[in-house]
Order: sequence, then structure tokens, then C-alpha cells
Amino acid sequence: YHGEWMTNELPEADLKFYPEGGHLVDGVATTVAYELLDKDGKGSNDTITIFADRELLLTTRPTHNGMGAFAFTPKATVKYRAEVRSGKKEYKFDLPKIEPRGIVINIAQTTDNATITIKNNIDFSTPLGIAVLNRGYIINYQATSTDDKEKQITLATDSLPEGVNRVVVFANSNIPL
Repeated sequence: YHGEWMTNELPEADLKFYPEGGHLVDGVATTVAYELLDKDGKGSNDTITIFADRELLLTTRPTHNGMGAFAFTPKATVKYRAEVRSGKKEYKFDLPKIEPRGIVINIAQTTDNATITIKNNIDFSTPLGIAVLNRGYIINYQATSTDDKEKQITLATDSLPEGVNRVVVFANSNIPL
């Protein structure tokens, strides 16, 4: 999600949000990565302040080349906005839309393990499948359902092939979500 700057001038700051799993979901804790760029398109280390309905929620600073992350639990009834001071100017950016229902995927990796956590707030029971894919091949598959509000799968990192490993959640009719 790309926040919009709210002035008629060229921005001195540009802020993009990347919720882990692709969406913010009401009442489901998630990590949001971000990228803060200056007017030349280079990473900026300016402080970002996040407000929830105009109340201070958190502050964060990029950890490397304008990139960083923060964790929070969004609520659909709250308006979230980020503010960045760049030089003498202040820029405001809306956070991505919060979905009322959905599934959030979080992945934490250590040198030995990759832990995949699937969280949901779906209020009806339906089967789900969780697949780890590499180059189109299924590396690991586990069945669960929306009744399990938080499902964790831990895989040894040496069991995962090199390259990009994708996590896909499937609905009961094998439709990727």
C-alpha cells in the first residue's frame, strides 16, 4: 500500500506500507513493514509517528536504508495515520484499509527454524489448508480450519530448499486466499 502525500508540492518524504500477509485485519495482530524515501528516492531515517484516531500509538525509525517494521493490532473502527517530519515539513500518510474479516500470515525465522503463524478472525467454520511451496512444488502441507484462530507450523530451515519459499492458505475447495 502506498500512502498519499497531502500537499501540492513534490514530496520530501514518501512512505509505503507492506502488511505481512498482504492485509490488515480487524483485531488480528500483525507486523507492518514500511519503506520511507526522501525526495531523491533514497532511504530516509526520519522518525515515523503512528496515530490512532489522533492519539499517539507508536513511533518508529527505519533500521536500514529507510526500511523498518512495527507490530500492532488494528481495529476497523479506528483511523490510522502516519506522520513524518522531513526538514521543516510534516507529511501525513494513511495506513492501508483494515479488512473486517480475514487471515494474517506471520513468519519468523531463526538460523534453525522458520515458524509460520496463521491467525484469523473469521466467524464461521471452514476447512483451510496451509502449503509451503518452492518453485511450484509443495514442500509442506497442513490442514486446519478457521476454528483454530492461531495455527503455528515450525519447519527446520535446513528442510527448506534454497530460493523463494511461499506460504499459501487455501480455502476448503483448494482456492488460494
